[in-house]
Amino acid sequence: MKAYIIKAYGDASAAELTEFPEPQLRPHDLRIEVVGVGLNPVDYKTRDGMLKMIFGFALPIVMGNELSGEVIECGAKVKNFKVGDRIVARVEKDRLGAFAEQVCIDENVAAFAPQYIPLGDAAALPLAALTAL
Repeated sequence: MKAYIIKAYGDASAAELTEFPEPQLRPHDLRIEVVGVGLNPVDYKTRDGMLKMIFGFALPIVMGNELSGEVIECGAKVKNFKVGDRIVARVEKDRLGAFAEQVCIDENVAAFAPQYIPLGDAAALPLAALTAL
């Protein structure tokens, strides 16, 4: 799958769009076909290495913190979602991965996307909503 990754911390030249393995589905995970993503200050701060003392990501890693999309597979222990559901999510802080064609996220970080907002636009909701909360 195509994904926007960093192999090392640095400026914009440290990130690249490339082929990357599909994420592994865990028991409580949803596999999401990504429709939209939000770009936030935390993304460039992660790329620049400003958060490496807090999170210490194993590189390379797929970047991205918020997304919208459609559930295409559910882990064996998922209870609240099904294939075909439209969702928005702020991915787990220690996992990232929104800037890809697919992402696996724990069902606890997903919410149903509002039906009256185009799914691509709904990607801008998760971080802003959490900040407002």
